Amino acid sequence: MSSMGMASGQLTFGPGGGLGFGGAKGWGSAGKKDAEEKKGGASLSRSGSATGATGGSVNAFALLAAEGGDVRKKSVDEGRKPLALEKKEAPAPVPAEAPKKLTRRQADNKIDGMIAEWINLHDVKEVIATIEELGSDEWHQDAVNAFLSKSFGQKQDEVEKTAVLLARLASENIIAAKVFKDVLKDQYEFSEDESIDNPAIYTYLGIVTARLLTADALTIEDVLELSQPIIKGQGAPKVLGSVLADVKKVDGEEKLVSLWNSWKEKDAVKQFWIPEKRGDEDLANWLDVKGLFVLEPQLELVKPLKWRLGKDDAGAILAWLDESGTESVRSSPAFVRMLSSATIRHVAALTVFPNGPSKPAVELTADVYNKQKDLLTSLKPVLAKYATDTDKKVEVLFGAQAYSAEVGFPKELLQSLFRLFYELEIVDEAAYNAWRDDNRRETSSKKEAVKALQGWFKYLAEQQ
Repeated sequence: MSSMGMASGQLTFGPGGGLGFGGAKGWGSAGKKDAEEKKGGASLSRSGSATGATGGSVNAFALLAAEGGDVRKKSVDEGRKPLALEKKEAPAPVPAEAPKKLTRRQADNKIDGMIAEWINLHDVKEVIATIEELGSDEWHQDAVNAFLSKSFGQKQDEVEKTAVLLARLASENIIAAKVFKDVLKDQYEFSEDESIDNPAIYTYLGIVTARLLTADALTIEDVLELSQPIIKGQGAPKVLGSVLADVKKVDGEEKLVSLWNSWKEKDAVKQFWIPEKRGDEDLANWLDVKGLFVLEPQLELVKPLKWRLGKDDAGAILAWLDESGTESVRSSPAFVRMLSSATIRHVAALTVFPNGPSKPAVELTADVYNKQKDLLTSLKPVLAKYATDTDKKVEVLFGAQAYSAEVGFPKELLQSLFRLFYELEIVDEAAYNAWRDDNRRETSSKKEAVKALQGWFKYLAEQQ
């Protein structure tokens, strides 16, 4: 190394000797080490180094330590400025990729598979999962239509299970109520044609409609609107009968009566029939066939009362009525209305409709009017016994309105009846005014009735 011009001393790399010299870790033998210590008076331990006046080995690490402190730390603290690390914001989360929209073919395949699995397993959870897999609600109408079309070709048990499923999908808002109404619109519209090959279609429609009604996915107004295309062909009463039978079977008689009464308050029930089939006799026949007199128990007396009106006097009729029905039925306003309607029908058959209600009414002459008065006078005790307060007297007038609407409002018939009730003191002014102001019941014919009675109410105002 002296040949490299380092005459003043030899630099050692680390605590040992020069690179490639000496023993392990660069040290020579122990004897040599002792000799050097004696000669130079300096320790060449790992913890320090020494230099002679004119030379000797120089330990670089010892020199750094001899100058005081940790030079490496100083170089960081004084010689260099720490790096100012730039604060990095966390990367924004990558949004989940939106599910791909199904094609028409994919949606149809998924719906077909769902229907097949439903018919085999009736697993509601699987149906719900599949509907969610459809992704978009644009396929919901196709799904509901597929359920109905498939079930309507099966037995009634399958229709009932499918109806319960659809009601659940509606009540849990998995499928919107509007979808069911839109699908049923076509089913109702084409049901008359369908009934040729499938006579049970009206029953099946009623079962599905009943479940959706009780799930609040449909209202009775919705059902009446859906039924418009089949009222004329008298399919609507068949659907209504099926609705009521299913409600009675599934929800019980109490729920059935509650629904029926709420529909009556909205004047919805009779509108399922054509006008000439809305009378008490027709409704009584229908209830009899359906086994539903629980809805209108007073109408169970219509047929026998008609026979007795043509045969017995007022005393005999009253005696029979006292033994018929129950006290709760006889004391109800509905009973008075039935009694009024039956009495008026009897009087009209002997005066303005001698050839039957299907033939034109005869002219209401003075003779005809007087005959009506005689007949009503003879039957007054029957009406008077039960029409005991204003509310029940109003029912006498509603009975007259209903019958007049049933036969198409023959000229002056309703006005002559209202006048006779007044003259015979069966109905008083308070009842007339209450009838006029009642806009909740019999609304489908109320406007025409009021028009037919303009002359009567003018006369009544003059009398007061």
